[in-house]
Amino acid sequence: MDLFGSYLIKEFRENGYSVIACDINKKDKFEKEQIYYDMDILDYNRVEEVLKECMPDYIVNLAAISSVRFILEYSSERLWK
Repeated sequence: MDLFGSYLIKEFRENGYSVIACDINKKDKFEKEQIYYDMDILDYNRVEEVLKECMPDYIVNLAAISSVRFILEYSSERLWK
């Protein structure tokens, strides 16, 4: 099963967005050209450091959502309210 983050990265990149991926020791799951930061989102100092360096316009946190099937099985109304 595909991971939703990988799917979302592909979609964003195909639509002209620059994407920065963050995860814990998972660099090998991304394409070589993907900008990647090894980061635990529970480490406040590391998160702050990466955000200051990258200055993103948007942040999409998928820490609790991994599978595409999960997204497809639940409506956006249930997920985002």
